[in-house]
Amino acid sequence: MVVAALKPQDVQKLTVVKLRAELEKRKLDSSGTKPILVARLKEALEERDEEEEEGKGGKDADAKERVKSEEAEQTPATEEEDAKGNELETTTTTFENKEEETTTTTTTTNDDEIMDPAPSVETDEDIDPAFDAHDDGANPIVKSNRLTNARKILRRNPYDATAWDVFFVEARGRPSVAKDVFEEILRYHPRCVNAWIAYAQNAMEKKDDEAVSEIFSRCLRDVLAPELWLVYVNYAKATNENGTTEEGARAIKAAFEYCVDHVGEDVESGKIWEEYVDFVKGVSPGFIAPTGAQPEQYETARMMELRRVYQRAISVPTQSLESLVTDYEAFENSYDKKFARTLLAESTPKIFACKTAYKEREALNAALFEGLGYDLRVHKNGIAVGDPVHTTKAADCHLDAFRRFIAWEKTNPQKLEAVGIVSIAAAKKAAADKLEEEPPRVRERIALAYEKCLLTCENYPEVWLEYSHWHESAGRAGDAAEILSRARIVLPGSIMLLLAAADLEESQQNFEGMKAVYESYMGSYEEKREAEKAAAGGEGTIVKMMDDDTSVVYAEYIRACRRSDSQASSRKAFLRARKAPGCSWLVYAAAALVEWRYDEADKPCRNVFELGLKTYMDVPAYVLTYTNHLISLGDVGNTRVVFERALSVGKPDVSIFDAFVKFEHEYGSYESFRAAEIRRSEFLEPSAAASMIDPGIFSRMTVAKLVANVFERHNFIPDVAPLRSESLSHYAKLGVSSIRKHIAVSVASGKKEISRPKPPPPPKAPKGAPPPPPKVVSAEAPSSSALHDAKTTTAPRAAPPSIGLSALPFVVTPHLPETLRELFNKLPGPVAFAKMPAPRVDAVLDALKNADLTIEGKAELLAQMQGKDTRPQSMGSKRTATQMMTPDMMTGGEPSSSFRMPTKDVFRERQSKMQKASAEYQ
Repeated sequence: MVVAALKPQDVQKLTVVKLRAELEKRKLDSSGTKPILVARLKEALEERDEEEEEGKGGKDADAKERVKSEEAEQTPATEEEDAKGNELETTTTTFENKEEETTTTTTTTNDDEIMDPAPSVETDEDIDPAFDAHDDGANPIVKSNRLTNARKILRRNPYDATAWDVFFVEARGRPSVAKDVFEEILRYHPRCVNAWIAYAQNAMEKKDDEAVSEIFSRCLRDVLAPELWLVYVNYAKATNENGTTEEGARAIKAAFEYCVDHVGEDVESGKIWEEYVDFVKGVSPGFIAPTGAQPEQYETARMMELRRVYQRAISVPTQSLESLVTDYEAFENSYDKKFARTLLAESTPKIFACKTAYKEREALNAALFEGLGYDLRVHKNGIAVGDPVHTTKAADCHLDAFRRFIAWEKTNPQKLEAVGIVSIAAAKKAAADKLEEEPPRVRERIALAYEKCLLTCENYPEVWLEYSHWHESAGRAGDAAEILSRARIVLPGSIMLLLAAADLEESQQNFEGMKAVYESYMGSYEEKREAEKAAAGGEGTIVKMMDDDTSVVYAEYIRACRRSDSQASSRKAFLRARKAPGCSWLVYAAAALVEWRYDEADKPCRNVFELGLKTYMDVPAYVLTYTNHLISLGDVGNTRVVFERALSVGKPDVSIFDAFVKFEHEYGSYESFRAAEIRRSEFLEPSAAASMIDPGIFSRMTVAKLVANVFERHNFIPDVAPLRSESLSHYAKLGVSSIRKHIAVSVASGKKEISRPKPPPPPKAPKGAPPPPPKVVSAEAPSSSALHDAKTTTAPRAAPPSIGLSALPFVVTPHLPETLRELFNKLPGPVAFAKMPAPRVDAVLDALKNADLTIEGKAELLAQMQGKDTRPQSMGSKRTATQMMTPDMMTGGEPSSSFRMPTKDVFRERQSKMQKASAEYQ
């Protein structure tokens, strides 16, 4: 029985079990969900089909050529020979096909069985241009099955940390091609900490000191991560014989100082401080002694140096703080215990503050990688979390955690002061910067926090903006400009960073620097477009219009030149922008409006608009910008002329028709706006017969247009609709576009809420007076409240049904007085008292009977609640209980139920128990 070969279009019908079986049969990875398995198997089948087609095509071509040559040489054969030949040909073809299938299967199996195929170089056709946008061709692309699959994932999401982890695994497993793999990682993630560490270690294993030096020179200043700098220090120790010579010891000490000056304030720098201390302890004292010191002073010099390193180390909240403090105390006590007590007493408050800060700092640092949805080990490879286009909820959480960490550093939790032990770099900065707001060490920590954030969030322009703004707000404009310059190198396509850099230069009155920022972008754009033009064949090629970002840069350059220089400078900028390849309509509009708004030059403004109209008559945005300007000037006649010109060219855009009709509604006569409406209707809506539209639908469209005409004519004030607000949604559903726009604008401005179908309300507890508790039948005389209840109640209260709270009967009846009904409606239902003692209904009813519910009575009650007594009384005397009693209470009649002794007084029982317990204890 012959089993039909599996086809790619049948893969989707297979179950997960069969999919995995097919993949395992082909020695492919069978892990993942069904969509991943389907895609993997389809890809394998398509590759198989392509190989078979290529093989068959080659053989068929050879066979045809061979047959043609034989036919040219031989004479026609007889019918019997033809039959034999056909039979032989069929047999041969069948055998060749079987042999081909066997060969193909064997080849596929052998390729798949190789877990680590020999590295090869991919061609440019194999790489997605979007994924390989930064490929400069300097390093070959390593190819393997695992890397190919990972690249396919990264083409969809360049920030998939799990896919990038495959590159790390591949580099560790194949040291011979590790360099090329690391370069590919760093091409997309130039601040990836673990990639730089593994890259440097790979070069160290090969003992290629030149390559190691080049790696560290490329990464150290931009990647301020303690793990990387620790590798650098260890390399410095190894190459300098671990300080066994004076020259080597001084080089290692300089490397340690360089390291702690840059990353010594990081919470993860504890290991560096420990190694620094161990180095100073173990090195020969003469090697690190100051120049000119005598041999007898060497040990003292080392002691002072070690104390300096210890004091710096224990003032940084790191994971090694406890061990460093313990070692420091032992160090001081080993020399002079009396002097040690003095030093330690001075250091104790600072150490305590440092330990307290460490707990908060470590918690914030740990929160940076919590809740990201990734494997922590994979994510901490240092892969960037995303960018504004490929952002995720995990990336947003990561950014928010960093903002909390930076905000905490800005509060100076250790209360560090400007005076004290600081790094050499910080001291130089403090001396040169007079507007320093934070102490030098606090500034170091804040800057280090920003740099740490950039390791994984450098593709977010707002992080660079926050970093720059922090420097600028402290008066460090130079540092802010340097940050933005770095940002523009990392994100050359970010217009926001470009405009921020130009604004910063303009704020410092550096107008030449501001122009240089704009011109650098424009120059690179013009060179790029000229190169494209030359590659396409030079003159006569179609040049596409520049994108919106580039148009904004040219327009802002024109404005900036006028704002900072003169009218002649802005006109010169406009001439350059006009000659730029693919000049946009925005350039003409900006230049024209600058002429009017800065100089009120009406004629040059109109000339520029008219010049642009020759090219951009079919661009609705440009036409509407021109007409809006003319309307703002009150030039109704020329506005109508521009509209007529735009509507007479080719097939005008609908938005121009709508703007023309609106203009006629606001400035024209009845005849003019009716004519405009008819023109638009004829342009938009052909007859039902001509358009083959269902008559019912066509009638609906006609009604919608009629309503739209009436609405637009009389919607003179945009905020006020000439229809009831309740009916707007009905006409919007009918298809009236102008009403839809009106609703959208109202919602966007907050004047109208979006009408969504409301879910059914949850069951509410019934309002009204709670039911009276069941009374025990006795021979006693009924109270006055009971008699009142018997008179007013017409029927016994029915028990509530058991179908839910929403079915409980409403207690308040319509014939109650308005004031009493309002009060009962405000009272909570019986569910509110489920966990409370049962209310004393008689007392409530007595209070209501005796209360004055008039307006004057309410005022008197409020005055009493606020501590004001409206009745006359002696000055300075308190009211007695007798004064607070009502006249009914003072009559000697039956006491009200409100003043009866409760049957079970919980408070008195608790007091009695406490007195008994205290008496027994005594």
